[in-house]
Amino acid sequence: MIKANELRIGNIISKHFEDGDGSIEVVTTRTIFDCQVNPTGKFSYSGILLTPEILEKCGFKKRRDEEYLFSIDLDKHISIVVNKDNFFPMLLQDAEFSGGELNVYSCNLINYLHQLQNLYFALTGEELELKL
Repeated sequence: MIKANELRIGNIISKHFEDGDGSIEVVTTRTIFDCQVNPTGKFSYSGILLTPEILEKCGFKKRRDEEYLFSIDLDKHISIVVNKDNFFPMLLQDAEFSGGELNVYSCNLINYLHQLQNLYFALTGEELELKL
């Protein structure tokens, strides 16, 4: 079950109904309200598990067997290392005054698409485009 404070308007998540049906949903203010107060209890929301295929649909390029890279600009990149079902994001940034050195900033483990969308927004101030 997903918590309202994990979501931003525009995130992509799954909606599950009591009868077993489900759908993909773009988060709206109504979705956030439903996560906080679900009066009917007839549905629930969950994150969409990340996969290498989803990373590629978001614009990440496979760099090595377990690593995917997304270039934010010329000197900043998001690297995600995949280990089984875990996704370890890092921000890679060229150091300004170190003559070509690379600064690496580790981020918290992520497993869901909405977490990747939130991370990207936090780093860039822009929405991550998903090419379905």
